[in-house]
Amino acid sequence: MTDEGYRAASRSGQHQVVFGFLALVPSAKWQAKATYFDACRQKRNRAAYATPGLITETELEELIQEAAAFRDAVAAWLRHQHPRVAP
Repeated sequence: MTDEGYRAASRSGQHQVVFGFLALVPSAKWQAKATYFDACRQKRNRAAYATPGLITETELEELIQEAAAFRDAVAAWLRHQHPRVAP
């Protein structure tokens, strides 16, 4: 099994590391996704610790749709690049 030479740390901050790496992938599509998901992560942290009610129902629904589309795109990439480990 391969991890493409990268692995998220098994400590706190994994999401930040993954989104930071995704921003480095040479594709505007993935860089935009990284920016979007990292902004959501930051807003979630503010909502959880400083400003309850900061996230709207519409934003939550949009994030769920974006996350599902991202999951599907990653699964398709895995099926193409690493069929042995693909979901």
